[in-house]
Amino acid sequence: MSNTEKIKDSFFEESKSLVMEMEGLVLDLESDPKNRENADSLFRVIHTIKGSSGMLGFAYAADLGHALENTADLLRNKELVFDNVLADIFLDCADEFKVLTENKDVSPDKAEKLKKRIENLSPGVDNVENSGEFKTKSGFNSLNEYRIFFRPMDKIFQIGLDPYTNIEELMESGQCSVECDTSDIPDIYNIDPEKSYLSFDINLKTALSVKEIKDIFLFVEDDSEIIIETLNPENSQKKTELSDNLKKYIGKKDTSIVISTKKLDDMVNLVGELVMNQSRLYKEMCARENDPLKEIAESMEESVQELRASVLDLRMTPIGTKFSHFRRLVRDLCASLNKKIELFTYGEDTELDKSIIEKIWDPFVHLIRNSIDHGIESCDERIKKQKSETGRIVISARTKESMVEISISDDGRGLDKDFILKEAQKRGFADPNVNYNKEEIFDLIFIPGFSTAEKVSGISGRGIGMDAVKRKIEEVNGEIKIDSVKGCGTTVTIVLPLTLAIVDVLMFEAGKMCFAIPLSNIEECFELARYKVEGERNRNLLKLRDEFIPYFKISDAFELPETLEENFCQVILVQHGNKKAGLVAERLLRAQQAVIKSIRSWYHKDDGITGAAVLYDGSLAYVLDVVRLLNISSFKNSSETTKKPLFNDLLMIE
Repeated sequence: MSNTEKIKDSFFEESKSLVMEMEGLVLDLESDPKNRENADSLFRVIHTIKGSSGMLGFAYAADLGHALENTADLLRNKELVFDNVLADIFLDCADEFKVLTENKDVSPDKAEKLKKRIENLSPGVDNVENSGEFKTKSGFNSLNEYRIFFRPMDKIFQIGLDPYTNIEELMESGQCSVECDTSDIPDIYNIDPEKSYLSFDINLKTALSVKEIKDIFLFVEDDSEIIIETLNPENSQKKTELSDNLKKYIGKKDTSIVISTKKLDDMVNLVGELVMNQSRLYKEMCARENDPLKEIAESMEESVQELRASVLDLRMTPIGTKFSHFRRLVRDLCASLNKKIELFTYGEDTELDKSIIEKIWDPFVHLIRNSIDHGIESCDERIKKQKSETGRIVISARTKESMVEISISDDGRGLDKDFILKEAQKRGFADPNVNYNKEEIFDLIFIPGFSTAEKVSGISGRGIGMDAVKRKIEEVNGEIKIDSVKGCGTTVTIVLPLTLAIVDVLMFEAGKMCFAIPLSNIEECFELARYKVEGERNRNLLKLRDEFIPYFKISDAFELPETLEENFCQVILVQHGNKKAGLVAERLLRAQQAVIKSIRSWYHKDDGITGAAVLYDGSLAYVLDVVRLLNISSFKNSSETTKKPLFNDLLMIE
């Protein structure tokens, strides 16, 4: 990858993070307009977006950022009052900045319209920077003075950057004088027009800190020469003393970086291979007596296991990174539907695998849209019901054993289970002769095409959404449940695994092959002979504590040869939601942690195999998809089960 591509990739990742931060700060200021810290942070974020856009050649984004930055400066200096109108402008600008992550510039027409809205809001804002006065938190007399030496990298023009944008940012940040050194420029016969020969001596008076000045040179700092010298150390000394005193109370703050999911996946795969090879090495060393390398292998095993745990921990990210998006969603939908709704979030620090968070985004958006559109009543309707005119949506997350439980609750009109059952029976989705319990009635909502909405809405979908929500949740081995009280509200609970990269599994054998099932799906294990009974029409059933549960053999499901008599087989009782089934294995091996690898690049059938785990000897254990396999339990007898050859392609590949 070239330097240009690396810089652009870094810019796109940073832009995504900055726009997200910008939206959060705007919403925070809307709730608390006088929060000076948030106003300062908003100014810094916009300043960075503007500067980075300019350096990468996105002129319209930089121009819009410049106008917005001046408005943010007035805001932090208390020359402008933050209100809903200002919030709308900042959020609309944030929406336009999102195109930067797609390697696109802001539309010139949209940029011009937004600039006019900014000018109408604060006339003469463009003249503020030339007034010669630069306010800081301490007033007009606490400017920092710097001498900066900047020699751009030789190939700066070749990678699409222009050092002028860095100089321009410094000039906009305060009182600035620049001297350009041209002594290194060769004669006209030897000059390379794509090479930079200039260096700059800069004197700057500004309210910016050293860190903020370094941020201006963020994309050129690697191969450029940059020296920043503080000329009024008394100000810096005061700040240093303050920082030292604060450290006694708040400690050192962690910093964070953005890492792509692909890089994390590659790292996990490499560590998985390292673990496998180290285990094989350790096994070989243990087989040798008095081998001096044995002690080294033992020490290496401990270090590799710690490395594995640390790398897998990198995939974990706080769920709160997604909660912040929902605030914007609720705000916009309330404005569209003329409703008043407060959003409360709890458990933002609960960590979840980054890949799972990305996959559940759409289902969560749909559920929140449903709560706002169908769940929460209008202000007039709520008042008639003697409710507060402002509705409430509560999103909470918590870790529960090896799973994460996330709930979305609202205090709206709730679900009418009698009406739902009646509609389901009318449309043929429910049997009129069956006595359904409350949980089973609410599960009817997830049937494809079933909806109780009286009118179609562009906000929450057209009656085809909840089945897709359930399918997406189950794709990551999750589970979704609904509970509701008519007139009081609805709660949707989603249970997700902590990670898909490493899973606690039970290893077992069936048909001379090794399989694995996540422990989170296993209820218990027992001998088949003790509990099997014969059901109607030769249906295979287990009688366990007065409950009849269907079972089938893994060897039958995958058309594998049986290696053990049925009476000596073991049953693994698995459950997902309200479904249970017994999976018959020939031998139970052990419980262990497994790094799960996708096999979709060469095996595309969706037949109950979700991935593979590499064993210590280099062979594979195929990880079963419990949700898919539970559907197999609907077969009426084992002879019908064997009609479904699920595993032939995989056997041929081996």
